[in-house]
Amino acid sequence: TADVDELVAFYRGLPLYPGPPRHRLRAAEGLRSNMKVVFEAVAHGNPYPAEELPEDAWNQMVLKALFVGSALHPIVGLDRRANATLARMLGDYAHERWAASRTVNPELWRCVGPFATGRLLADLERMIQSGTPPERAAAVLALQSASDPEAARLLERHAAIRDIVAARSVDWNSALQFN
Repeated sequence: TADVDELVAFYRGLPLYPGPPRHRLRAAEGLRSNMKVVFEAVAHGNPYPAEELPEDAWNQMVLKALFVGSALHPIVGLDRRANATLARMLGDYAHERWAASRTVNPELWRCVGPFATGRLLADLERMIQSGTPPERAAAVLALQSASDPEAARLLERHAAIRDIVAARSVDWNSALQFN
């Protein structure tokens, strides 16, 4: 048993404890917490998840961060651990949000970009055409990281926004403030 502050301290210390694999179940427990501060103690600024969580647990952590309204940029190893399964999961999540007339955090596209093809490319084009300025910037950044040749064609079709993003040196750290 622990109070919230003790839980936060414990989870922030995960990368320092000996025998890191032994703590996976505890880390998973923190990620399942309904307390955002506890969840973020594991997920934000903590290298433990990137180093120790298997892909399925990692993917669930990223999805839960969006679900509970946590930012993605403080997640250590986010770009390195992005994967095709996560990209599909995030695309499905975006469609669920759109179907419910809810917004989608533009950071979501950061994990989608490198694996964007087919429907995910169509989603990114949708963001460029009708999204808010931060969504449009995020879509451009995601398309720039995509390996599908169609991504380059989409960027060329939307050269005006692509060029504005480039001229303003927008990156994932500044995309949410793009106007």
